[in-house]
Parts: sequence; C-alpha cells; structure tokens
Amino acid sequence: MNTPTLHILSRYDLATGEKLPREPHIVIAVSNWTAERMPIDDCIQLYFDDASYPSPKHRLMDRRQAEAIIEYVVAYIGDTSHIVIACENGLFRSTGIAYGLCDAFGWDTSQIHPALVPNSWVRRLVAEVGRKVKV
Repeated sequence: MNTPTLHILSRYDLATGEKLPREPHIVIAVSNWTAERMPIDDCIQLYFDDASYPSPKHRLMDRRQAEAIIEYVVAYIGDTSHIVIACENGLFRSTGIAYGLCDAFGWDTSQIHPALVPNSWVRRLVAEVGRKVKV
C-alpha cells in the first residue's frame, strides 16, 4: 500500500473546507466527549479527550475507537490517496492518529510537520491495533 497524503486539520479548518484536498479523501474527526459533532457528515466521528494517561477526569481513546479508525481506513484506502484527520485544534490527537497509522502500515512520516507532537496514547493504540490488520 502506498503512503497516502495525510492532512492534519483543526475543527475550524474542517468547517471552512478551505484546506480540504480537492481529490477524493476520507475524514477522521475527533472531538472531546462533551463537544458537538464535527461540522461534516461524510466521516468517522470519534469522541475522546486529549490526554496521554488514564485519569478519573479524562475519557481516553479506547481500543474500540482505534479499531474503528483502522477498519475505516482499510475499507476506503483503495478509493483515495488522501486522509484528512481533524481534532479541535489540529494538534495532538489528530497527529497521534496520523503517526499511529504510519507506524501500523509502514507509511512515510516525513510529511507530518515536525513541530506537531502526537498524543502518545493515541499513537500507541492506533499503531498496536493497526499492526494486527493485513492490508
């Protein structure tokens, strides 16, 4: 499988659509568990907090959500070479998903801006689940 182009966006970028690729793409949208749905219909929508360790105050990404991401990507990757990943600010959770997908499928990470820091919990979980899938 070739490395798709990964687009890491914020909620605002997703809502305006200005930074969405013109080519066919799939969208993974992440919000806090108390937030409203992201402003796009044709996507996988997940809700979890931006935290990298278990805490009574946070709802972390769980294995079921990581599996949903992997299943979604595997189901549609043949139809597109662009994956849009959006979270509230377009920083930690979306970058964690992007790195996790790269780790799982052996994709090139050089396209991810080096200043973006991935949520380590999200990255590890997506990579762990993704490595078990044959594509």
